[in-house]
Amino acid sequence: MWPMSSWQPVVGETFQWARLFNDHAVWLERANRDAFPKLRGTGQFVVFSDFSAHPSGARRDVLSFLFTNDVFWRRWNTIRGAWRAESSLDTRRMKFSNLNDGKRAAALTSFLATANSLNGLLATFVIDSSVQSLFAQPGQLKADLGFVDDDPLNVKVVERMLRAATIVAAVACGLSDPGQQVLWICDDDDILANEAWQTITSQVAEGIFADASRRPRQLLCLPVSTPLPERLAHEDSCSITDLVVGAVGEFAISGFAPVVQDGVYTRPPPRLSLKTRRIVEWLAADDQPLKRLVCRTHQDLDGNLLMSGLRFVRGPDLNGGQRA
Repeated sequence: MWPMSSWQPVVGETFQWARLFNDHAVWLERANRDAFPKLRGTGQFVVFSDFSAHPSGARRDVLSFLFTNDVFWRRWNTIRGAWRAESSLDTRRMKFSNLNDGKRAAALTSFLATANSLNGLLATFVIDSSVQSLFAQPGQLKADLGFVDDDPLNVKVVERMLRAATIVAAVACGLSDPGQQVLWICDDDDILANEAWQTITSQVAEGIFADASRRPRQLLCLPVSTPLPERLAHEDSCSITDLVVGAVGEFAISGFAPVVQDGVYTRPPPRLSLKTRRIVEWLAADDQPLKRLVCRTHQDLDGNLLMSGLRFVRGPDLNGGQRA
C-alpha cells in the first residue's frame, strides 16, 4: 500500500462480498494511488444512492452510490445551487426516466459537468442475475434478521437491502475514519418504505460495518423524501446515481461482453439512446475530482463470486449515435 493511501483495508471475515471488494480496492489503489478520494477528517461521511428497478429483460442488478464527506458536499452544494438557478428547472428532478422532458434533456450536460466538481467517489455495482444472493444462505436471510415465517416482507427486498447495506458499510469502512458519522440518503421506496425499514437498514449496515472494521459506527439511513431543508439538494445528489443506474442498466440490457476483466475497456453496443451515450461518455472521464468506479459481480462455474472492473472508453463511437 502507498504510505498516504486513501483505502483502509477491511478486516472482517463474515461477509464474502465485502472481502471480495476489499481485495479489488487494494488492487486498484496499488495500480493507481489516486483511485480513491481522501474523505476522512470531517464530521460526516455522506452517501447518496439509487438502484435499478429490475426492468423487463434486465440481466443485471445495478446499484450506484455517491460517497463524499460533509465538507466537500457543502462546497459542491453551492455550485449545485448556482447550476439550478441557471437551469430553469425550478424543482424538477434530473431523473433518467424523465429525460424526455425538453428542459431536463437540455440541462443534462451541464448537470453532469457540475457533478464533476464534487470531490468524492461515484461507485456503481453491477450484479449478474445469475447471482441469486451475495450471502451464503439466501434462504435464511429473513430468519437471520429475526423475521418470522408469516412476515410479509419479500425476500428479494431483504436481499436488495442487504446488498446495499453491505456496499455502504464496506466502502465506508475503507474510506472513512472512526470519528465520522455515516449519513446515508437513499432513493429506494422498497428498502426504506417506512420508519421500521429505515431502522432495520441502518442496524444491518451498522452490524456489517462492525464486522468489517471491528469498530462500531453510528449510521443513519434516510429516504431522499425526508422533509429536510436540504431535500432538493439531496434529490440532486441522488440524481447523479439515478442517471448512472439508468444508463448502465440500458447498457447491460443491450449487452456488453459476457465477461469483463479488469483493465478491459468496453465500448457501447451500437444502439443506445442518446441520453445513455452522453452519460456513458461522462462516466469514461478519469481526470475529475469525482472519481468513477464500476464493478461487476458474477460467478464462476462452481458458483464462487468473482469481481471485475468495467471501464468505458471515450471516442467517436460514443458520439452521434442513433436513438434506440
